[in-house]
Amino acid sequence: MKRNAPVKTAELIKIAIPCLIEQFLLVVAGIISTAIVGRLGKAELTAATMCANLVGWLQCMYVGLSVGSTIVVGRIWGAGDKDGVKDVFDQSLKLNIMISVTIMIILLVLKKQIIGLFFGGAEQSVLDHMYLYMPYCMASMPATAFTTIVGSAQRGTGDNKTSLVGTASLNISNVILTPILIYGVSWLNIPAMGLTGAGIAFVSVRYIAVICLTIYIFATKKPILPRRWNLKLKKETILRIIHVAVPSAVEQFLFQGGFVMLQTVLITFGTVFQAGYQIGANLNGIICVPSQAISVATTALISQALGSNSLDDAEEIVKANKFIIWSVFSVIGVLFFFGAPLLVKLYTNETEVIQEAVFFVRLFAVESFAVGYMQAMTGVLKGAGDVRYTAITSAVALWGGRIFGTWILAKITGNGHVAMAIGLSLDFFSRAFLYSRKVKKGDWLHIRV
Repeated sequence: MKRNAPVKTAELIKIAIPCLIEQFLLVVAGIISTAIVGRLGKAELTAATMCANLVGWLQCMYVGLSVGSTIVVGRIWGAGDKDGVKDVFDQSLKLNIMISVTIMIILLVLKKQIIGLFFGGAEQSVLDHMYLYMPYCMASMPATAFTTIVGSAQRGTGDNKTSLVGTASLNISNVILTPILIYGVSWLNIPAMGLTGAGIAFVSVRYIAVICLTIYIFATKKPILPRRWNLKLKKETILRIIHVAVPSAVEQFLFQGGFVMLQTVLITFGTVFQAGYQIGANLNGIICVPSQAISVATTALISQALGSNSLDDAEEIVKANKFIIWSVFSVIGVLFFFGAPLLVKLYTNETEVIQEAVFFVRLFAVESFAVGYMQAMTGVLKGAGDVRYTAITSAVALWGGRIFGTWILAKITGNGHVAMAIGLSLDFFSRAFLYSRKVKKGDWLHIRV
């Protein structure tokens, strides 16, 4: 296998490993939280995951800017302009914090109206838990904005280890705080707080990550740090970031919004069906870790290669990207398909929920290669700055296939399992095909950013 590996494979793996660890830790943090909350009951599990999906959707308005930061920083870094890198980070950070605080305030004021708008069809017990849990998710938004933009800017310089610091601190504190605050510790006089404790832990660990990441970047004197701090916004720099970031933000907004809309379809099949799907989707996060890491590393390396006008290097990176995806996903889907019954028992001991979850884990496992290839090719196109194409195709495939396809098939067949299987396939396989064809065409090599 080593003899046949493309020349850029080792370099791509080297950059991807910190991303892999970071993505894995993020997914593990989500799995731990979901598994612990799942033990409280299916209503609590459904409420917590729907809240996370809704907040994750709205966060796309500013988290999408991080992609623009990575691409622009990568181009500037590749051209050797270190002062320009500092300027891009400074402006990206200010913009992200401003947007995140604004969204947080709006959501806190309109919490009940927003939950009612999207999830009014849920069972009352689920809605009651959402009203309780949602404010904690909202309060974490500025922290997410900070850690995301720091990691993205450093990633543009080829440093994927910095964001790992924030992720590691989040995971360690999450493993400690979440079970303590949910179930309590009698000898420390900490009462069991149930879902309230889960919410407190959710927001606390994200601000702990902010503190740890801040200390780290100053202690190590990272190249993104501005020489002087001020509140001034620079129109030219912001417009350059937005030029790349807005299509990506729109893509993520439509993409994550699709998940929220999907919840409105799934809740019609009942809480058990919804809980099973959430467990399956949560475990699918592990399946996607390798392709997400390769995608992030590819975005940074492609951006740097094109910034230094090294077109041959960019093409070799694509070859390495494909080689890794083929090697990994020929195995990972099989493991999750046969391991599904054991994995879902980490989340719940309710037999009916376990049966639903096994179905969805196996469904995601069958489609894992399409998902991995799709994400890997997205990294190529984003690194080149071709974010408009990925935004449009994601919106069409997700909303047309997964959302509308699932909804109409559910109406026709009355079978949620059949509807989800076909809807997911339409989404994943169509995007994998479109991105593969776009990358093969090669016009992404000549995009100006």
